[in-house]
Amino acid sequence: MGKERIEVFANIYKAAAKSLKETAEKVAEETRLHQIAEGKGHPLWQMGHLSWAHDFIINQWFLGGESVISAEYSAVFAPEVMKGKTPTAKASDYPSWDEVMESYDKACARTIELIEGLSDEDLPGGLRGDVSERARSHFGNMGEALMMMSLHDAHHRGQIALIDAL
Repeated sequence: MGKERIEVFANIYKAAAKSLKETAEKVAEETRLHQIAEGKGHPLWQMGHLSWAHDFIINQWFLGGESVISAEYSAVFAPEVMKGKTPTAKASDYPSWDEVMESYDKACARTIELIEGLSDEDLPGGLRGDVSERARSHFGNMGEALMMMSLHDAHHRGQIALIDAL
């Protein structure tokens, strides 16, 4: 049971988490709830969304693990297509920045732990969690799903950096 490709995946996820945290830590406090347009995600929402995505999509759907963050994140930070609420600029609608950052750390640590528990032979296999057939067909096999979601943090990291620079 080889682990060469799994080590690459684990390192990609570690580097993505480190890079995102470095970007997020630079976000000015007054920018954390800034939206480029009404209903669009601000840096706080982006970080909560990524916490939720690691916890729910990667850890639970892909890897069959248990949740490690608050259940409220699904309603607050899931995209609308997954029944999440539309982002607002009201701080009272969200957990604190520090709580969201801590949740991101916990979810990412669990993602990396679960990935490191895989072998290369698991990559062509199916997703391990309770995933609808529609979602399974969207994400593909384990390797394809992990590759797709490895790009997700970078996408939102760019959005956070751009919003903070405005």
